[in-house]
Amino acid sequence: MKYLIIGLLVLASGMFYFMHQSNKASAERLKQAEIAHQQKLEREKIDAANAAKSAAEQKAQAELDRIRENEAVQKAEQDKQQAQIELTAQKVKEQLIDSDSAKFRNQKGNCGEVNSKNRMGGYVGYSRYIYDPANDAVMIESDSKNSVFTPQVMDALWSKSCG
Repeated sequence: MKYLIIGLLVLASGMFYFMHQSNKASAERLKQAEIAHQQKLEREKIDAANAAKSAAEQKAQAELDRIRENEAVQKAEQDKQQAQIELTAQKVKEQLIDSDSAKFRNQKGNCGEVNSKNRMGGYVGYSRYIYDPANDAVMIESDSKNSVFTPQVMDALWSKSCG
């Protein structure tokens, strides 16, 4: 019986030893799983930060592209307006006695003011002008009594065409 008890004790000790080893291995696996989980969470945080950064960069690039596009449109519009002003100035000069003496101001589209020399060689003062591209006609304000484009007529035309 003594041997039986000793055998049972050795068997019980062996079982406890193997259970302890199994628990140790389980604890080690659990620890490794926690470390892996922490690493995964850190990777996800980094990925989320990178995604947010990338999204912000894309948004900034899109905004920059939009600004550049607007600038290009504005530049094209300015070029178009400048070309229109130059064409209008050329058409007005064709109607003047001394086209080389023409001085322009307040030019906007097909409207503006021009000052040039008369037949006597003196400047007459600034007069409003309107260029009608549809009829290729230039109307220049005149104080002359027999002129068609008196200040009253030009007031009406100016408010309609140059507003």
